[in-house]
Amino acid sequence: MTVSQLLLLQCLTIAAGYDLRERRIPHMLIYTYLCFGLFLPDRIDASLWTCSSSFLRTSLFYLLTYLLSFVMLRILTALTHAGGGDARLMALILSWCGAEKGCQLLLPGLAFALLYLLWIRRAFHGHGGRPSISSPGLPLALPLLLGAIPGLILPPV
Repeated sequence: MTVSQLLLLQCLTIAAGYDLRERRIPHMLIYTYLCFGLFLPDRIDASLWTCSSSFLRTSLFYLLTYLLSFVMLRILTALTHAGGGDARLMALILSWCGAEKGCQLLLPGLAFALLYLLWIRRAFHGHGGRPSISSPGLPLALPLLLGAIPGLILPPV
C-alpha cells in the first residue's frame, strides 16, 4: 500500500466520520487533502520534480480535473439532494486517482448507497403508501469509504 493510498483512505475515513456525526464534510478537510495530492511523489512522477514547468503543468491538470469533476458532480448531487461536500469528496477521489481508478473506487460505494436508498424507501414507504415517519438521509461518505476500501487495500490483479 502506498502513501498516496493511505492518505486517501485516511481522508475518506475522516470524511465518513464527519458525515455520520455532523451530516456535513468540512471544506478544509477536502482542500487539505487536495493540497497533499499536489505534492505526493507517488502521485506525480519523480522525473517531473526536476523540471518546474512539468510540475506546474501536472499540478494544473490535477486541479483542473478536480474543478471539472466537482462541477459535474455538483450538478448531479443537486438533483439528488446530496450536499456539496459529497461532490467535493467524489471530485477529490477522481482527481487523486485519475478517471479510471477513481471510477473503480467510486462505483462500489455508489452501488452501496443506491442499495441503502432502495432499502430505506421500501422500509419507510412500504408498497406505495405514505410514510408514517420521515426516512433518514444518506451520509454518502460512508458508502464511498466502504466501496473504496477493497480498491485501496488489495493489490491490482
